[in-house]
Amino acid sequence: MARSDISRVLSNEGTALEARLDRLEATMANGDKKITKCFDSVETLEGAMKIALDGVKEDFAGVVDSLREEIDNLRVVNEDLKAKIIVLERAVANGGLSQREIPKLLILEPKPFNGTRDAKVLENFIWQTEQYFKASKMEDKDEKVSTSVMYLTDDVMLWWRRRYRDIEKGLCTISTWEELKKELKHQFLPKNVEYLARKSLKRLRHTSSIRNYVK
Repeated sequence: MARSDISRVLSNEGTALEARLDRLEATMANGDKKITKCFDSVETLEGAMKIALDGVKEDFAGVVDSLREEIDNLRVVNEDLKAKIIVLERAVANGGLSQREIPKLLILEPKPFNGTRDAKVLENFIWQTEQYFKASKMEDKDEKVSTSVMYLTDDVMLWWRRRYRDIEKGLCTISTWEELKKELKHQFLPKNVEYLARKSLKRLRHTSSIRNYVK
């Protein structure tokens, strides 16, 4: 075979080899893109799974908190029943209780409301108070107000004391349970808290030096 033929064959082989290498490089580059895309998909999936898992954890935590609250309520009710049963047994044993008075001792009192910014807690207090009125056959509007405020504690009691002073001065009127219930919802429902805070902030006026404010 002549030298020129050998050169031509080698040249053709080299060209074919280069073409194969080009195709191989293109295939590898395409494979890298697919691998990168696959990794991106995996990361996206992991992110979505993490968000979903966090949501499940929050929902589960909410359920657990709700169950704990219900258990605490049941414990309070149970302790209240135990105490009333003991009083009832002693009264019956001593012969100092009539049959007419027995049912009144078994009426469950409402759980005191301390101003917790939770709609469910406030609604439960209102419902329990109204059930107490019904069970006690309480009809007098003044008695309902005076009875219900006995179950207000902490921040709510402070709020009521201020409102009571306003009532004595004739600045406002809360003479029925419906009016008191409306005031409680207006003041302590969570949806009203932010609005009331902004309203109070707007009333503030800079009337002194900053030094006096930080004393």
